[in-house]
Amino acid sequence: MNINMQSGTSAEIQKGLIGVQGSPYELESTLPLIERREVTPQLLSTILRGVNQKDHFVNDTFVYDSKDYGVALPAGKRYDGYGARVTKEKGVTFRFGIPSFGISGDVQAKDWANKRKLGSTSEFKTEAEVLGEVNAKIGKSWDLLAEQQLMGLITTDTSNVAGGPFESFNFYTEIIGGTRTVDNITFTNAAIDQAEQVRTIKKELAQEMLRSGDMGAEFVCVCGSNFFDAMYALELDSDNPRELRNEVDFASQEMTSDSIGTQTFKVDNFVASRSGVRFIEYTASIGGVSIGASDAYMVPVSSATFIRTGFAPAQDRENANTVAKEAYGWTSSNRTGLVVYEESNYLTAMTNPRLMRKLGMD
Repeated sequence: MNINMQSGTSAEIQKGLIGVQGSPYELESTLPLIERREVTPQLLSTILRGVNQKDHFVNDTFVYDSKDYGVALPAGKRYDGYGARVTKEKGVTFRFGIPSFGISGDVQAKDWANKRKLGSTSEFKTEAEVLGEVNAKIGKSWDLLAEQQLMGLITTDTSNVAGGPFESFNFYTEIIGGTRTVDNITFTNAAIDQAEQVRTIKKELAQEMLRSGDMGAEFVCVCGSNFFDAMYALELDSDNPRELRNEVDFASQEMTSDSIGTQTFKVDNFVASRSGVRFIEYTASIGGVSIGASDAYMVPVSSATFIRTGFAPAQDRENANTVAKEAYGWTSSNRTGLVVYEESNYLTAMTNPRLMRKLGMD
């Protein structure tokens, strides 16, 4: 394009042209946008948490009652006697403090003023676009915290206060006493039936589930990579000369991999043909919290008594002493920008530690 100057001369100006592979004559109206985001694993959130496992309190204390019932069988007696006497058990009340978690983000005018919207050549970035990105990151942060809480809980039996000024509780010690033992599966001894070891543990958990009033819950085994590989080798059964009659023939089929709880994090899993337990390999690490490579945890799916989440209200003029909401949010603004705050006050508590067994390799 030529522009005539007042002096009578002309100048040539190129406008809106972007060089492509060294050529200065290619015009682009949009640019390709490649985005990379953190993967959000949610396996434990999917199998361990549900809507029937939440309690909303009016203060900052998680309180619940527990009672273990015994039984007495009828005994032989004289015709003028009364027989065996049933016992009357006393209940126990557990109280745990509920911690508070928070996260915030800010949007300033300098974040979008004079800045091009990614993926375009002529559109300005807007405040709403930046705010949407901040809110999306905050939402993902809450999802990661929930998964980290559950991962830390099943691997240590202990609540995670994320560095806050609150007391952490070992629920196994508080409720049962002592420390959790490990059920080692003996992979090193061919004379021992490892599938029967696993099945025995599942039967014991199913019996405990019945005592707790949770009917029909499925048990799955969440595994580190070494434990999962060892169980997979048993299922492969490559040394067995007989015809395989399993639902899945791993000698000729690939490992099943599913998105459990999220569309971005697939996990290898299979149902063992002899024990009937689903084994899931879970190698995610969130903030340094993960399942040990040689460890596994047999847990119930969506049990109403195994893990419960207790919520406390925000301590401000509007919400103090009211029934707790699961999350709170506020916004403050000034001439240069705004700040968004979010808060959730909750305790993820292992209210029935007997419904989980930790497995190891021997």
